[in-house]
Amino acid sequence: MILRITAALFISVFLTTCSKGKSSKKVIVKPNHIIEAQKIRIEGEDPVTVIKGKLPIIISAPHALEVPRKSGSFADKGTGELAIMLHKICDVTVIYLSSSPPWNPNACNDNVYKETLRELIHTEKPKLVIDLHRAHEYRPFDIDYGTLHGRSCSNRMVQRLTGFLKEEGITNFSSNFFSASSTDTVTKWAHLHGVEAIQLEINATLLDFDGDHQDLHRFSQLLQGLSTFLLSF
Repeated sequence: MILRITAALFISVFLTTCSKGKSSKKVIVKPNHIIEAQKIRIEGEDPVTVIKGKLPIIISAPHALEVPRKSGSFADKGTGELAIMLHKICDVTVIYLSSSPPWNPNACNDNVYKETLRELIHTEKPKLVIDLHRAHEYRPFDIDYGTLHGRSCSNRMVQRLTGFLKEEGITNFSSNFFSASSTDTVTKWAHLHGVEAIQLEINATLLDFDGDHQDLHRFSQLLQGLSTFLLSF
């Protein structure tokens, strides 16, 4: 009798725990969010666009449109749309390039993008700046963290972000392959102005949300993981 009661109690506790575990994960990203992302048009009249939010995080997309680089001129497709959707879902402040300039915001400091970001850091006093970039699909990682080799962002923050992304099935991470330290990067600029900052090099396979069903699913996973991380602040 005692054994039966103990077994029944164990099963009850186990099922309750499982039930709680399942209900604790909240699905934030809905199909309408992906459809909305597909309709976003980045280009505007001003070189830089800022959308302010209440959450103490700044999301940056300095290559949302085409910029000059060593290997030619091209954009980090999908990063501007991702930034805007994170604002819509999480109410974070975003800054992104909205017209193609003759300079690269992530390679020099004397430009309106960096000056606008400096003012935002001063007025909004963010806890973190996340700078979004797109990595080639040939890269073996899903996401590479650029932290100036650990100087611009604590390992604790990186691990916290990793945990939320892993929850959504994103599992292949790299550290400082693109360290954000080689030029006058946005991450370095934010760090110099006293804010924790991280450069996210996101594999192109996670940012193509206008392709097949697998592309849409991967973008949805990315958006969900970043959103749950941001809403934890």
